[in-house]
Amino acid sequence: MSGWIPFPRVGAAVLATLVLAAPWLACKTPLDRAFGKSYRENVARTIANPEAGEDALDAPRPDGASTDSALDKFRSEERKVDQGEEKPVINLKVGG
Repeated sequence: MSGWIPFPRVGAAVLATLVLAAPWLACKTPLDRAFGKSYRENVARTIANPEAGEDALDAPRPDGASTDSALDKFRSEERKVDQGEEKPVINLKVGG
């Protein structure tokens, strides 16, 4: 006995197709498909109106002084935690 088992050609073709298509199918997650769709829609909008967004104002960037003052204000208004009295510790060691 040689240990060889005849394998039908149709089954081999199906198996080879699944093995070769599995990585391609695995890469196409819903997020990937949604990103591709979103990108194509953005390109279409840009082609339709190439000057869109040119007049948009830049967002204000805080400087160091205003950031420090905002953090100081936040920290000064922070609620202090009341420590209260320490609770007694009960030790139940049995034996020596």
